[in-house]
Amino acid sequence: MSLRWSLLLILLVSLLLTPLTVRAQTPPAFDTVQVAIWPEYDRPEVLVIYYISLSDSVELPAEVSFLIPEAAKTPHAVAMKDVDGTLVTLDFTTAVEGEWVRIRFTTPTPDVQLEYYDPRLTREGNMRSFAYQWPGNVPVNSMAVQVQGPLTASNMQFNRSLGNPTQSADGLTYYQTSIGSVPQGTQFG
Repeated sequence: MSLRWSLLLILLVSLLLTPLTVRAQTPPAFDTVQVAIWPEYDRPEVLVIYYISLSDSVELPAEVSFLIPEAAKTPHAVAMKDVDGTLVTLDFTTAVEGEWVRIRFTTPTPDVQLEYYDPRLTREGNMRSFAYQWPGNVPVNSMAVQVQGPLTASNMQFNRSLGNPTQSADGLTYYQTSIGSVPQGTQFG
């Protein structure tokens, strides 16, 4: 056997004996998530906006997978925040998974914004009710929730405390609370 074939055989055997490294597909951790819930903002639905910052440990560009309620059908917007602060639209795909729609996109920056309109706002005369759902498919280090009161709303009530209302310069009332850390698999609404 020639020297060339011997080296090739040694290389082939060493490649076969080298263990393969398999990287599990785990969702990238979110460092912070600000959930903004704006009922009847500019449509007779609820606008839900996620301001997301990926964890520093996430390698960029990152492939992100996130769930929104199936009733929303598709996101209104998926964007990344560019280095100058402007939002740049990202391409995304969707797939229905039971009562959820999975949104997949790749972002080269750690800050993203995802928006959808949820049509599940219930109307009974002058009363409105809405049940927000956090999908729980991604771990979050620090989450906060903000609810914007519509101009004509009064006596808003929530299942959990959202703190004291504050009047903003835009003339609207906002309620906000910090949720803190939310482990993957934790759903709430």
